[in-house]
Amino acid sequence: MVRCAQAKGRSVGVIAEKDETTDKRVQDEGRAMRTVWAFGMWITCVDLAADTGGDGGGNEVKAEADEDAKPATLRAVISGKPVDPVDTEWYCRNKFRARWEDALKCFTTLANRCDPERIGVDGYGFYERFRPGVAAGAQGWGKSGELQLRAIVGMEL
Repeated sequence: MVRCAQAKGRSVGVIAEKDETTDKRVQDEGRAMRTVWAFGMWITCVDLAADTGGDGGGNEVKAEADEDAKPATLRAVISGKPVDPVDTEWYCRNKFRARWEDALKCFTTLANRCDPERIGVDGYGFYERFRPGVAAGAQGWGKSGELQLRAIVGMEL
């Protein structure tokens, strides 16, 4: 969600364009970098399982020995640091407040109906179909809207 907000902020001129030094800073730390197309944008990621640098902060993750296990080690990079899933969940809980459990159930149901190989490609299109209605451009920046959970559950794929 942070990436979508950043993209919107750039498009309406309230956030500066991406600082290309972020990618270089992460690479200089010896991290395995790659860029992936997901959710309608290119996202700079670091594979923590292949991390050769390490920051001493416990972010080093080793791949599981079990071939069937697929540890979630690919993380988006913002401001030179991998995005922490715990922080992301906290952000979502804070935004959805009392409706967090309902929203999580709706998003999980939608995700489970999707082809795992396509969710990163199709995900932003889904978001565009159910995102809350707010004014376009800078007028809508930072404004809250009401998310229609029924629209998510009933979405045609």
